Amino acid sequence: MSVYEHSIEEIWNSDAMRSVRQKLIEGRAVKECSYCYNLEKIGARSLRTDELGGWQAGWLNPSGETIEDVKAKAIVNDFRLPGGPACIDVNVGNLCNLKCRMCQGLSSSKIADDPVHSRWTPDIETPARWQGLALSIAPKRMLGITYEGISGLDRSTSPALAWIQGIATLRMKTPSENVSHIQVKLRAAGVQRTPLEIFVNDVPVYRGELSGTAFAQTIELPAQAMGADELAIRIESPAQAGIEEVKLLRDQKGKSQVELSRISSGKQWFQDDEFLCNDLLYKINDIVKLTFVGGEPLLIKEVRSIMKYLISRDVAKNITLFMSTNGTIAGDEWCDLAAQFKAVLIAVSLDGFGNVNDYIRYPSRWESIEPNIKQLQRIEKAYVYADMTVQAYNMFHVPALAQYCEGMDMDFRFHLLEKPHHLTCLAMPQEARIAAAQKIRNFAMADGRKMDTRQTLLELATILEESDKPLDLKLLNDFMVFTNDLDADRCQDFASVNGELKDFILAYGAPWNTQTSRQGYRADGLWACD
Repeated sequence: MSVYEHSIEEIWNSDAMRSVRQKLIEGRAVKECSYCYNLEKIGARSLRTDELGGWQAGWLNPSGETIEDVKAKAIVNDFRLPGGPACIDVNVGNLCNLKCRMCQGLSSSKIADDPVHSRWTPDIETPARWQGLALSIAPKRMLGITYEGISGLDRSTSPALAWIQGIATLRMKTPSENVSHIQVKLRAAGVQRTPLEIFVNDVPVYRGELSGTAFAQTIELPAQAMGADELAIRIESPAQAGIEEVKLLRDQKGKSQVELSRISSGKQWFQDDEFLCNDLLYKINDIVKLTFVGGEPLLIKEVRSIMKYLISRDVAKNITLFMSTNGTIAGDEWCDLAAQFKAVLIAVSLDGFGNVNDYIRYPSRWESIEPNIKQLQRIEKAYVYADMTVQAYNMFHVPALAQYCEGMDMDFRFHLLEKPHHLTCLAMPQEARIAAAQKIRNFAMADGRKMDTRQTLLELATILEESDKPLDLKLLNDFMVFTNDLDADRCQDFASVNGELKDFILAYGAPWNTQTSRQGYRADGLWACD
């Protein structure tokens, strides 16, 4: 479901949410909780247990309800909850100043705009937006459009394509703008000529052939489609073909706005005051925790707007604010606003100490981070801690960051990277994971360690030692090619940061693959370091 198509109330009490509540009450596992379940099986803490602890301690449960109270309320309401959400995670867009290696375009505008890194990241449905005269609806998938007979985006080609063979259809509500033409670009998979037909609302608008050369046509919309409730574009090709582009065109340039959305302003949801005040925060007095993620929340002005609104409504004092930040910036205005909330939890995403963090979280500079951490620590009622995404690139560097955190009087926390699979610790030889775990264990047991740091590190060491899953050579090869791609594009060197890990890879018997996915990444065919 999407806020562009459904209200918060519809989502909050949807069949899917009711099913989750019923399973929890009946003691059945919920697949969406599998990450936490897996951590708990090996004795590690999880977000699930942390949140349960916060609820039992009262700060996420200020009314003092018991578990039985919650169960009874859900059952009597057929697993609908009349009150609004107590905890809301607000993902305020992808505006970000970093291109972290394990991240994706959905969470970083820098990655979304990067022709090298973006090819390694999954495609997520996003709102369709008018840009100038055009509204792109394929090959990348958009919210509010159904795609029949069309593959996901194939980024191995240049340009990226969505494949069809036979009948392919795109269906959507007729846009609010006056659409006059459609623009279609296709590429044949082979050199043989093949028949091609295009229909709009069952009216034939093109009959011809598709050959090995690119096909591009701008087609006038038939009169029958102008007043229809639905717009359906059907492409028929008996041979395999790739969709390079399908766009709707309007006669006059207008606002850059979201289309196929119930939000009448045409803005993105987090930019629309009416949606924020009357829909997202519709049960404002029920909120006890508000989480901001991005993107980089401290860069996003709408974060501050939401904070100001909650302060103006005199409810900020009842809400614990949680923020995840990359630590590269801090602002006086944001810090002053945060101090007006009940409490502030700030996770500073750090993936290593010094040049290790800079390598992973490009183009961050370590020397600029520490002053920002100190500024965040000065916020009244703030709890600031480091949150490390443990992955192949940093599993040998955990002790250095943990030691830095102790020196900064800042707790060390971690979560395990699950995707992309080729960057996880499990994509590395077992001998490397065991060696990294032993290094972490030795540091944890050294004299003078804080008890909380020791416990956290021992949990991590156990996790790294736990799995005896055989090495997947394809994942290891993907790791090497991905690393080469980003190193070449960013003028970085894996071996200078991770020589120890590289030695383990070579000792395993897997020679370092020096290839890159060079073809098709940049229009000029050059890397940044060429």
